Amino acid sequence: MGGTGKTTLARKAFENKCMVEHFDVCLWATISQEYSLHKILSELLSHLRKSDSGTGTGTGTVDELQERLYKSLYGLRYLIVLDDMWNVKALDDMLFLFPDTNNGSRIILTTRHSDIANALGIFPVAMSLLDEDNSWHLFCQIAFAEQQGCPPELEEAAMKIVAKCKGLRLAIVVIGGHLRKSSMALDYWENVAESNLNDEQCLNVLSLSYNYLPVHLKPCFLFIGAFPEDCIIDAWDVVKLWIAEGFIQQGEYSSLEEAAEYCLWDLYLRNLIVVDKWDQRDEIYTFKVHDLVRDMCLKIAKEEEFLYAFETPRAINRERRVVINGETNHEVIASDAPVRFLMWERGCYDTSNLYDLKLLRTLRNITTTSISGSILQQLNLRENRLVMRNLGSLYRVENFRLSDEVCKRIPNVTELRLSYCDEFDDSSKWREFVTSLTFPSTLEFLCLSGCGVDWEELTMMVGSLPNFFELQLLQDSVTGSIWNPEEEKFLRLKYLTIRGCDDLVYWNADRFHFPVLKGLYLGYLCKLDEFPSGLGEIATLEYIELEFCSASLTISAMRTLVEQEEQGNDSLRLDVYFQGDKESFKQKVQEEGLTSTNLSLHLQRS
Repeated sequence: MGGTGKTTLARKAFENKCMVEHFDVCLWATISQEYSLHKILSELLSHLRKSDSGTGTGTGTVDELQERLYKSLYGLRYLIVLDDMWNVKALDDMLFLFPDTNNGSRIILTTRHSDIANALGIFPVAMSLLDEDNSWHLFCQIAFAEQQGCPPELEEAAMKIVAKCKGLRLAIVVIGGHLRKSSMALDYWENVAESNLNDEQCLNVLSLSYNYLPVHLKPCFLFIGAFPEDCIIDAWDVVKLWIAEGFIQQGEYSSLEEAAEYCLWDLYLRNLIVVDKWDQRDEIYTFKVHDLVRDMCLKIAKEEEFLYAFETPRAINRERRVVINGETNHEVIASDAPVRFLMWERGCYDTSNLYDLKLLRTLRNITTTSISGSILQQLNLRENRLVMRNLGSLYRVENFRLSDEVCKRIPNVTELRLSYCDEFDDSSKWREFVTSLTFPSTLEFLCLSGCGVDWEELTMMVGSLPNFFELQLLQDSVTGSIWNPEEEKFLRLKYLTIRGCDDLVYWNADRFHFPVLKGLYLGYLCKLDEFPSGLGEIATLEYIELEFCSASLTISAMRTLVEQEEQGNDSLRLDVYFQGDKESFKQKVQEEGLTSTNLSLHLQRS
């Protein structure tokens, strides 16, 4: 059954240091009840990017993706986890995907169904419920992690609570996480212990964690149920949506974003979410929600008329927050429906009647393959009708024609993710168009791809924005071999990403060009030979990450780190992922004595 610890056990093995060192590549894919072969192939190929510098790994037909995966794995000793498999057909679809060269490769599979194990003809590891002693031990580990065991006065109530979990690991972990953050008063624990349960044993045990959540966390938690089953959820997306929905109060925090990030951290401490990936600042980057926890969210959300998730078409007349997970069309939503929040899966909703929804303020399109998947959705701003004053973020919009007039229609936007496809007859018309774009003065975050502007044009376009603190430059966003940054530009920029800008050879930057920079990521820069050592002198700089860049750039960045340490700067961290001639690279590192406690070095196979 769900919640017995299958995925946790597989994850422990998958992340074990000995396993990681033994296998050439370790990949993880979640299958789920409604699986998509294209999604699974895309997920496996996306994880291969750490050892495959190619891009566009998730595009193509199923046959093309399978061939790409098969060839990438051939000859490698691989470990692959297929998590949460629901039927034998999925098993038949999966197993032919992977080459068998008798080299010690392994597949770990988790499932709730014994017939799948029987079809494999192997003896499975059966997950049992915990006995009384082990249940108590696990509960104490979670609930009293910062104390020396259970206080005597709470022991009787605590034992009643553990007994209600019936040995289910997930229930014990969730309830224990909640009580760890709660009052240690005896009457509080007794109230939890006496809470009524009915036949829906597991969901109702888990619902105790919701019942005793602080008031401000309840809507944040229920809202997570809006995302599809087994979806990898982007933490920043959730933060923005919480703010847009008005769930977050700034209080003692410096910004709404900081307050929202603390709420997400609080849910993590209560074991209600599972972190998938941490960012460079050791904050939550992506996360997942256990199936049973998501079921609980949707059950309570429906009971409280907070949010409605629809799998099949039905009339929507009075619901305020609507999630459409199945195929439908715009006619199911009445023109006078009080819908304020609408989220739907890729390609399953016709947006032609959005202008009739007078109360709509949050609009979100998701993909089930990945939260970072590409969405091609057309957005028309009818300038004579629409001013989107509450719009704070605009994601994954293609060929968006920003002008002074358009900026007036989105006066409070702070975040843009834009890509551009060349639809012009010649390059001069394209350059005329792209340099005419006007960016709103409120802009804080910008992600560009496929733009093809040069470095000087980029600086002219966004370098002087007064609130601009994060810039992501992705594949083909900027062309040109030399970037000579200008002083008095990018004065507020804190985070800079340059990934796949293949033309860049010389970057003549120092501490005066990015005076408050905190984080720098450089990826797939094969021609950039030298790291600008002057950037190491930026007082605020905390971390640098290099992924599959040239050997000379990587060595010079390591040299900058060591020089900074010698000058007394021990706060700078460098993470390196290098792919190439490992022996030559290691020899060069040893010759120069480039060692540091703040250096994390990962050498990948070519």
